[in-house]
Amino acid sequence: MYVIRNGIIVQPDRLLFGYELVVRGDRIDAIQRQGALDAEAEGFGVIDAHGGYVVPGLVDIHSDYIETVISPRPTVLMDFPTALFEAERELLAHGVTTMFHSLSAYGNDKMDVKPVRQWDNTERLMALVDDIIELSRLEEETAAPETERVDLYALAEETLASLRPAAERRDVTLTLRGGEAVVQGVRTALQELAYNLCDNAVKYNRPGGKARR
Repeated sequence: MYVIRNGIIVQPDRLLFGYELVVRGDRIDAIQRQGALDAEAEGFGVIDAHGGYVVPGLVDIHSDYIETVISPRPTVLMDFPTALFEAERELLAHGVTTMFHSLSAYGNDKMDVKPVRQWDNTERLMALVDDIIELSRLEEETAAPETERVDLYALAEETLASLRPAAERRDVTLTLRGGEAVVQGVRTALQELAYNLCDNAVKYNRPGGKARR
């Protein structure tokens, strides 16, 4: 638990002066007169707002800002994870806690399209965003996920089948060797692991290349 004090609390219909915000976990627990709680004595953290506004996180429902961060010049592409980190840092600095990014993709026959809008790059960015969302979901889970017996060979077969169209488009040959291999694990996590490994093997391969499992 922590307390935000010495700030101006913004509510839908008014501004509150001389109040403090009590946060428990990731939820607002109370808005009360400043000093009503001896936070230090209770061992709670204290954040001094220094007279600034304390507002709910802002939500931007449509933006192509991420494309600008990734491609600051028409022909330049920044490292995707670094660009996402920079975008998140700037958004948080401006009070934006949720951003619905708009991504554009064009066919390879469009010669004047910026690299960031080529389909392969759009696909890479979407996969990266999915990974970040999944990591956030896993961090929020408190209970241990249920495990079950999973045949890794069958799981790999399903994965390769789903990626075969993409592999054919890139002229990459997918091959699976081995046999039944049963483990005790979380099926969804193993599926995601297998998919990411095989997906990367296809995306970052060369034309005429091979990927074996």
